[in-house]
Amino acid sequence: MALPKRSGSYRGFGTVDRRNHSIGPVNFPTRCLLKRNLLPCGPVDRKQHTHSIKPLTVMGHKAIEITDANFDQIINSDKPVLVDFWAEWCGPCRMVGPVVEELAGEYEGKAVIGKVDVDSNPQTSAKFGIRSIPTLLVFKNGQVVDKQVGAVPKHVLAQKLDAQVTA
Repeated sequence: MALPKRSGSYRGFGTVDRRNHSIGPVNFPTRCLLKRNLLPCGPVDRKQHTHSIKPLTVMGHKAIEITDANFDQIINSDKPVLVDFWAEWCGPCRMVGPVVEELAGEYEGKAVIGKVDVDSNPQTSAKFGIRSIPTLLVFKNGQVVDKQVGAVPKHVLAQKLDAQVTA
């Protein structure tokens, strides 16, 4: 049996046989973007085209996971606090997430940096009127002193933190 000719490209992650994508052991993409806002999930089971989805890990080891229960305690720190309001399904949040993690490492000991998942913590999100994400709030002594809505480069967030650390 002759193999079908490969045709088409699936967003640069291998090739897809458009005529025979879901059956047969050949010509499946080596990476897949089947779900919205997910990174490539890895090698595909070529026999059944099943795979495990591996979403981007947004929570790293440096930024604190903030919940409705511990929010007030964390923002009342004597250090400036940067809080990233995000959601797993949010594309721009996934872009800002690694930047927030980097800042958490760089400002360790000088500032507190944490993340609030708006889907899991609706009370905190409502309390501050979070309607767009990502929204980043900077707190000092429990009060909001700066706000950034939307994805921004690292240096913008660093400037906001530096202004509060030196003040």
